[in-house]
This record gives sequence, structure tokens and C-alpha cells, in this order.
Amino acid sequence: ADSPFYTYVFLFANIFIYGLEVLFETQRQNGTNLILAFGSKINELIVAGEYWRLVTPIFLHGGLLHLALNSVALLQLAPQVEMGYGP
Repeated sequence: ADSPFYTYVFLFANIFIYGLEVLFETQRQNGTNLILAFGSKINELIVAGEYWRLVTPIFLHGGLLHLALNSVALLQLAPQVEMGYGP
């Protein structure tokens, strides 16, 4: 059985981006809306052409508990999906 490669890629991406969120939150000084800057789903901005906002919210987490629970769910479900559909 092959290891669930893409499961680990998404897990790493989630953890890495959450780390960036925490890092930038601690360095923020000018009142920038951090979640907006990281790509939250704002319908008006998507309609205006920021189509990447359809994907980026997948990687945003509101806190460590949110990240942990999503990571557990990812590790439980994604390998089965990956085995079913193949790499």
C-alpha cells in the first residue's frame, strides 16, 4: 500500500499556512485585516476577479483547536479517498 502522499501535502500546507497566520498576527502593526489579506472568501472580491479566493479559504483556520480538529479529520478521511481515486 502506498502512503497517502497528497494527504500529507494538504496537512503540511494547513500547518504551514496557520504558522504564517500566527507569525503575521504577532507582527501586525497597521490594523490590516489579516484574514482578508490571507484570502478569505469575500463574494464581492471574487466577482471582481479575485478567483483565487475560491480556494484559499480551505487553508485558513480560526485557531489551534480548529486546525487540530481539521487535521484529525483530514488524517482519518483523506487516505481512504486517496486510495479510492488513486494518486
